[in-house]
Amino acid sequence: MRTRPFYSGAIAGVVRRILLPVAALMLLFPDGARAEAPQASTPAPAAEAAAAQAPAPATCTALAELFGEKICQEQIDLKSDDFPKLRQLSDRQIKKFLEKTDARNLATLRAEIWKRALVHKFGEAALKPSPEDIEKYRAHFTGTMDTSYEADKKAKALIEESLAKNHYKPSDEKKLKDTLNAVSTSVQFYEERQKHTASLPEQYRFVVAATESRIAEEMLTSWKMNKILFDTYGGRLVAHGSEIEPIDAYAAFIKYIHAEGKLKSLDPSFASPFKPVEDFIAAKHKPIPETDAMRRNYFMNPFWQFELANTGDRVGELKKWIDSLHPLGPASP
Repeated sequence: MRTRPFYSGAIAGVVRRILLPVAALMLLFPDGARAEAPQASTPAPAAEAAAAQAPAPATCTALAELFGEKICQEQIDLKSDDFPKLRQLSDRQIKKFLEKTDARNLATLRAEIWKRALVHKFGEAALKPSPEDIEKYRAHFTGTMDTSYEADKKAKALIEESLAKNHYKPSDEKKLKDTLNAVSTSVQFYEERQKHTASLPEQYRFVVAATESRIAEEMLTSWKMNKILFDTYGGRLVAHGSEIEPIDAYAAFIKYIHAEGKLKSLDPSFASPFKPVEDFIAAKHKPIPETDAMRRNYFMNPFWQFELANTGDRVGELKKWIDSLHPLGPASP
């Protein structure tokens, strides 16, 4: 049972990504005198796809080879160690910082390999959303944020009341608190978005619109990538975070990358770029049943998920679920 809208888990992160560029711009240009609308440029995913087809730069620190072409460090956005920051950390903190940097860089390389292999097999046109679809997706998503806010406020109050009144077994209490945390964060960031947007000077409004469009393009491109893999390979679908993941299709495509792309790791630091994905695929999952409407409809069109989020009595369903938990007794005073 889904107790909150499909994308509400992602709303807080999206709102944060919308607000941060605005805050940065206002700090740089508090009077707005130098704030200008951005010049037209290639959208990020399209630019990435174009970069994937570009020849290697004159200087190439080769990290991997795919389909006979080198992937150079100079072509992708790897994060370097921030040595001034490191000097302020303890040895334990430095170790954690470097581990996070390595994991982020591995994910960046993995995304580059994945993107190049998708473009090689299916062509850029199959993966690139149209400007019309990006705008439609943005409108659907922002509309979902508005309707989800009202439902999340009611859900938050319902869960808080249940936890205040009843004592639950640990596993049920954890589920309730996890759901409460998700809806509370969604409510908090939505309210921050509304507050900042309402007080935003006119000269900064373009930042909100541009950021929302960029996020919509990223999310729609991710959906198209997963759709084309699922249409090609089929297999299990699982709900994970804010997306539906075609995990068997992932496994089949990784095999394609190795067999057809002849993937070679040329840097020991990036020896196993797909291990995190393979570990995720191998983990215990509860697949979405064949008869579930989500499995039938999720990849039919990219806007169905928003229709799912905004239909039905979600708060009523949440109440039924809470009533089925059978508390152990009243909450401690």
